[in-house]
Amino acid sequence: MWSNARKAEYDDDLVAAAAARDRQKYVASVGLFVFAITLTLIATDWWMSLEEAFASSMFPVITFDNAALTAYCTGVLTLLYLKSKGDPRFVNLFPSSEQIHLGSLMLAFTLAWTYFNFSQYS
Repeated sequence: MWSNARKAEYDDDLVAAAAARDRQKYVASVGLFVFAITLTLIATDWWMSLEEAFASSMFPVITFDNAALTAYCTGVLTLLYLKSKGDPRFVNLFPSSEQIHLGSLMLAFTLAWTYFNFSQYS
């Protein structure tokens, strides 16, 4: 009798945890978008107002790409660190044969950053 009650309670907890995880994913994705837009607007308004003669239409794009590149590199380094420590949640996440794709995407962000910076002065 007690084991059935415990199992039912455990199953209810799993369902509640899955629902909470789904809500957190939604809130995180919306929050990330709001953060990116807010950071870009604040950077454009605040940093560009410090120097009156400075005018650039690429500055918000560069700021956004800087934030995206920083976040991506931090995430990749954290993932690789946790994987090297043997955390069971991350051991099979990216096999060594597929880690090249993480570096390729990092290279794409870096090349976009380079292109945006050269576009600012042309």
